Amino acid sequence: MLLQLVGDDVEQAPTVRLQAAFDLVQGKPFADVPDHRYGWAESLRMGMLATVDDLCHVLFQRYINAGDVARARAVAARARSMGSLNELVWRDALLAEQLAGDRVGFERIALQLQRALQGLGDGYELEAETRELIDRGRGQL
Repeated sequence: MLLQLVGDDVEQAPTVRLQAAFDLVQGKPFADVPDHRYGWAESLRMGMLATVDDLCHVLFQRYINAGDVARARAVAARARSMGSLNELVWRDALLAEQLAGDRVGFERIALQLQRALQGLGDGYELEAETRELIDRGRGQL
């Protein structure tokens, strides 16, 4: 159903359809299934997460462009709740907090991102865009 609403190109889908697809997203795919139980489905789960990340990012951008920071924040929060480590959805969340003028929320999300990425092991560095956004946000808030 979600893919039918989004279509072949998420960028071209009407906002109302993206919102309807977004409303279908209720949590992390296979969240209640033990990791070892359906190992064969890992690539499917990752594909689902990537699709949801794309959907959320495009919907986020549309709400930001429309000046609807509250809806953009809601989209960014749900995108992060999916467990994605895609820094794009984390940047969306940081930007939403910055635009809302919420320093506490901004710092909370920056800390959550740092903690989430610690699990990737030593040597992982934030993408340059993410680091710049955090530095800029801290300077402005």
